[in-house]
Amino acid sequence: MGKRGRPKKNGLQPAWMFFRVALVLHAYNEARSFGCKHSCAVTEAVETVKKIWPDLPISETEVKRILAKFQPKSVPVAFRVTKTSEETLPPEVTEIMGVPEGTKMKTVFTFGYGPRPEYPRI
Repeated sequence: MGKRGRPKKNGLQPAWMFFRVALVLHAYNEARSFGCKHSCAVTEAVETVKKIWPDLPISETEVKRILAKFQPKSVPVAFRVTKTSEETLPPEVTEIMGVPEGTKMKTVFTFGYGPRPEYPRI
């Protein structure tokens, strides 16, 4: 007989959650690089996600949770998401992604670990 209750996922999350994290990190860091304050950048991140995917659940509190988890203040290395053009990608990358030749991609996000962005106080 199986165990009662909700089955264990062992930390597994659906793909839309990772997509949301990538959008939030990119939108927040982009707003901060344009000179917005923290609260303005959080609001901008929510608006950007809602504009791209209106049905995706997101709030300012969730943006703050994502920032605390993926770009904590106590760590010098953080999760980074950047938007790149398709022309800057080598052909091997699109081949690995399984994109057929001749297909145009609208947006390409690259992600990885890098130095945590520092924004001086205004």
